[in-house]
Amino acid sequence: MASDRGRRTRWVGATLLLVASTLGAATGATAHSWLVKPLESTWDNSCRIGSTGGRDWKYCPGPCPRTNRRHNYEVATYRRGQTIPIVYTKNNHYGTCGLMVPSLRAFWDSWVPFTEERAHARVAPLGEAPLTLFRYLCVQRFCTSSCNHSLFPHPRRTVPLAGGFLRLTLVPVKHRDNAWAHDGNAFRWSCWSAGEVDCPKRTEFECGNDKRGRRNQQWVTIPPVFEDGLYVLGFAWYGGGYRQGTYWSCADVRIEGGPLQNNYNPVFVNDQCMSNTNALYQCTKQPCMQEEQWGKPREFEDGRRPGALNRWKVQH
Repeated sequence: MASDRGRRTRWVGATLLLVASTLGAATGATAHSWLVKPLESTWDNSCRIGSTGGRDWKYCPGPCPRTNRRHNYEVATYRRGQTIPIVYTKNNHYGTCGLMVPSLRAFWDSWVPFTEERAHARVAPLGEAPLTLFRYLCVQRFCTSSCNHSLFPHPRRTVPLAGGFLRLTLVPVKHRDNAWAHDGNAFRWSCWSAGEVDCPKRTEFECGNDKRGRRNQQWVTIPPVFEDGLYVLGFAWYGGGYRQGTYWSCADVRIEGGPLQNNYNPVFVNDQCMSNTNALYQCTKQPCMQEEQWGKPREFEDGRRPGALNRWKVQH
């Protein structure tokens, strides 16, 4: 019995050390994410709502960066209804995960054999209320961005995606800097951390400064309500881990061809995300001192849905 107690005490210490070390790693992460494909149209790769001084100083209120346009910028062309890869840097961000186990006993029954023998976790006793032990930062060494392969292998936990929300918009170029236009033409919400992939090259242009050569990619369908013309694809990342504020990036795109429809219903493509806010303008500066929690964007809470995008209204 004494040996069992000592063994458990050692693993408690190891667990707390893991949490502390991953927290420390997160504090050193570069705090921004920008569009790689289609490419951000300006030289500003860190447009964000910041504070008035210190390490978080920055004031870029969005919905797009306001610096000079890239030289020889090539505008990507897409068709209505085409599904395209939206690629963006992750820059050492890995989000957070919630560890849910059926009981404290089940935690030890699964954690100790796994860490000592690399074995699969045993099934926990039934009929016991779930217990949230703690939240820990999800780093790539231990798990994917969706945290499906973590050091905590208990098969009965459910972990949604972490790292805040990503909202995509399409507006005519004349409304590039019009926040109201972007709000009205938002067509897709998702978890920012979904779709982690390898960078084809470990360059800043392709990969930012991610130390493991990873970036995010999501497959997105161009809504069929946008007529042929030049548009701005708006990227807004909000609610990210470790008290992050809102980050913006924009790319010029041309829409040409494909079937045209009168209406399109915006979508939230995930079940839940972990975020420190569920609405874009709740955090007016960084650091954002609100607690992280699992949930949906405000537009999709309690069964709500945004109004349909109309073919004629999206142009104005």
